[in-house]
Amino acid sequence: MMFFDVDHTLTRHSTGRRFVEHGLRMGHFPLRLLLHMPVFYVRYRLGIISQRDLRKEVAAIRGCTKAQLTAIAEAAVAYSIRHDLFEQAVETVRQLHTAGIPTVIATSSLDILVKPLAERLGMSGVIATELEFNHDVATGRASGTPCVGAEKLRRVLEYIKMHDIVPAQCGFYTDSVNDVPVLSAVGTPVAVNPDPRLRRIALRYGWQVVRFYR
Repeated sequence: MMFFDVDHTLTRHSTGRRFVEHGLRMGHFPLRLLLHMPVFYVRYRLGIISQRDLRKEVAAIRGCTKAQLTAIAEAAVAYSIRHDLFEQAVETVRQLHTAGIPTVIATSSLDILVKPLAERLGMSGVIATELEFNHDVATGRASGTPCVGAEKLRRVLEYIKMHDIVPAQCGFYTDSVNDVPVLSAVGTPVAVNPDPRLRRIALRYGWQVVRFYR
């Protein structure tokens, strides 16, 4: 089983930004959400993204209905598939499927956003930050703990155990130093377009480093 991060691994650009842009265009998100994105992005790239940061992002969409968010996600994913997907990443997923190896998204992004992407790529499952809804209206809170750092590792290991395999039989593709805990736990860690810190760690431990250009 192979796990994949999304932003800068499967896609060139942030799916979260696409989500916010389409939400603004459709009149459902406040402008301040877009203005906060650069700060969020910098913290992510520096490897200091926290559950508090993710909770702030989730809080900004309080009051949106599940139907509205689903429509925004579908539009954002359709755009990302046309403009942002790395062809090499898509081919990698196809090759794994041809070999009978299931693929799963494991990301800090919102589940409502990445599920349409996983479905279009034929991936088996999604591990992501889940939104809490009350009568199909977003409460502005995550349902459970946001999927980052140790929580992402916990969920990935739980998913592996649930499918009666062991971490040594699994791999993970990611660009981010935030995902070192998961990379360290699997048998095939792959740093994709790694940030400088992740590249140094990957070279130190002999992990595979790949570049997706197109």
